[in-house]
This record gives sequence, C-alpha cells and structure tokens, in this order.
Amino acid sequence: MGQVSAKSIEKAVQKIDSLSEEELDKVIESFATAQQDLVNYILQAGLEYENENYEPMQELISQFNLQEFMVAEIEAKDEDGEELSEETKTQLFIVSTAIIGLLNEASSK
Repeated sequence: MGQVSAKSIEKAVQKIDSLSEEELDKVIESFATAQQDLVNYILQAGLEYENENYEPMQELISQFNLQEFMVAEIEAKDEDGEELSEETKTQLFIVSTAIIGLLNEASSK
C-alpha cells in the first residue's frame, strides 16, 4: 500500500464528521462484521503489547502520515478541554497502530 496522504486523511475525517451517530454506528458495524478476525486480533493486541516496546509496531505500520495524525488526535483535548488518561492513550495508540499496520500488510500482498 502506498503512503496515505494528509489530504486523504482530512477528506475521510470530514466525511466521518458529517455522519449522524446512527450512520456512524452502521459504518462501524459493517466494517467490524466484515473483518471480525482482524477486529479480534486488534483488540487482543492492546493487551499483549504492555511492555511499551513500540518499535516492531512502528516498523509494521509504515504509514507516517497516518501515524502522525493518530498521535495528534490521541494527544488532543476534547471539546470540554479533557484529555484521555495515559493508559487510554497508550491502548488507543497500540490498537490504532495495529489496525493500520495489518491493513497495510494485507494490502501489499
């Protein structure tokens, strides 16, 4: 898979932001249902990588723009000025990286 451009990320975010909660739930459900094995693996990955050695995951992801976007979103404060806990940030980073890495690897085969 080629590098995902920052413009593509912005376009995807705009599309997601335009969806209602119900529409967003349907999109998430359709992707999760179609990729159940991948979803199960990713959920487990968050539990298995507690040693904080992220180097293998960073090598797996090979998507600089997506990783940069992901880190910025995880670190950002929400509309109320609240931040995620460090544990939640770590788990979200691990799971998101795993998703992108697995999709990247699968698309290159």
